[in-house]
Amino acid sequence: MLDCRGATELAQAGLDRRLSHWARFTLGLHRLLCGPCRVYKRQIAQLRRLTLQLRGADEGGPRLAATARERIRARLSSASDE
Repeated sequence: MLDCRGATELAQAGLDRRLSHWARFTLGLHRLLCGPCRVYKRQIAQLRRLTLQLRGADEGGPRLAATARERIRARLSSASDE
């Protein structure tokens, strides 16, 4: 049987890659029996949704003016020459 630590690790791994059928089955069975892990699943799902929303908002958000970008580039270039 999967413990809470293992369930947490699997849940986090599932954010980055597709879990095997067996891993999804054991994780689902653990969550069926463990209330705190069900809550954790909802929390990480909500964080993922919010992160994706923020990432989308950034794409249409305000941009730096071209002159500001050039000043930053120049400052970084002069700092790397030192």
